[in-house]
Amino acid sequence: MKTHEVEHHEVVFADGGSMLISELRPLMKGNWRIRVRLVKKNEIKTWKNDKGEGSLMNLDFMDRVGTKMQGTLFKDLIQVYEPTLIVGNCYEISQGTVKNN
Repeated sequence: MKTHEVEHHEVVFADGGSMLISELRPLMKGNWRIRVRLVKKNEIKTWKNDKGEGSLMNLDFMDRVGTKMQGTLFKDLIQVYEPTLIVGNCYEISQGTVKNN
């Protein structure tokens, strides 16, 4: 019989808890959650070239121990989330794609 090893971040997620930014790993699979404060909303950047056009918005976050990270919204997600994001407020982020810069 095969057993499935459950990752620590999935247990934390199931219990309703959150991780620190420093615990995130690139290409992390499964359910994860961080609680962060939005410290900066950058201007929306748009581009148009031979490959097409698009837009992005970078956001700077900080967790409860002061670790910072950048998040990026692309295209349609900017219109969905940008109006509701307020610098200084806290947010839960989960199940996104984790990448190193």
